[in-house]
Amino acid sequence: MPHRDGFEVVQAVREAKLSTQIIFLTMYRDENFFQRALDLEVRGYVLKDSAVIDVVSAIKAVSQGGHYTSPALTSYLIKSRSAASPKSHDGGLGVHLLSPTERRVLELIAEYKTSKDIAEELSTSPRTVETHRTHILQKLNLHSVPDLILYAVRKGIIS
Repeated sequence: MPHRDGFEVVQAVREAKLSTQIIFLTMYRDENFFQRALDLEVRGYVLKDSAVIDVVSAIKAVSQGGHYTSPALTSYLIKSRSAASPKSHDGGLGVHLLSPTERRVLELIAEYKTSKDIAEELSTSPRTVETHRTHILQKLNLHSVPDLILYAVRKGIIS
């Protein structure tokens, strides 16, 4: 961008009180840039070298109210989360480590939907839904569906 950097653009959007959700598309892997973007409450941070793979996922996640970070930067999220609350219920990881599909499956599980119902809604098989559920439990360090539902309530995923 010839006249402003991304941070200045985000500042201008915020000052204008626009309801725009922002995804950074950047070449910077630097942790300080990443943290600065998070401090500005951007909804996504995608590295240009993984843009072909990540851009569509980022747009989908942000358009559904979520967040997205290029997987190569996951260690920054874990480090900052661990520093902020080392004894959190989810082992310092959190919903932001779930793929958009896993997050959607978590939402549907928390709405008491069966694997069959979820599979129909997502146009997949019940077995695939069960695999997602297993991965969600592992990532969040939880042990049962009731734990998932409680987690979803506590994190504001459902009310």
